[in-house]
Amino acid sequence: MADPVAHFGRWMLALAVAAAAAAAAQPGRAAPCELDRDRSGRVATIVDGDTLFIDDGTEIRLVGIQAPKPSLGRAGFVPWPLAE
Repeated sequence: MADPVAHFGRWMLALAVAAAAAAAAQPGRAAPCELDRDRSGRVATIVDGDTLFIDDGTEIRLVGIQAPKPSLGRAGFVPWPLAE
């Protein structure tokens, strides 16, 4: 059976590229993404539902979604439902 973390990472990377392309197609929105469509990488860290790092240190932020926010050790921050 395939590694579910690797599968999730590939899915998230594909989603990030698609989201960046969609954002770049809308004037006045997010800056164009500098990821190449033929580039690949492994997800090294998933920070939260819309932020991840790939193995070369590139941070990927997914735009156009609102994922539940975990506390991430922030004092006084109340995690959103389902964040953990």
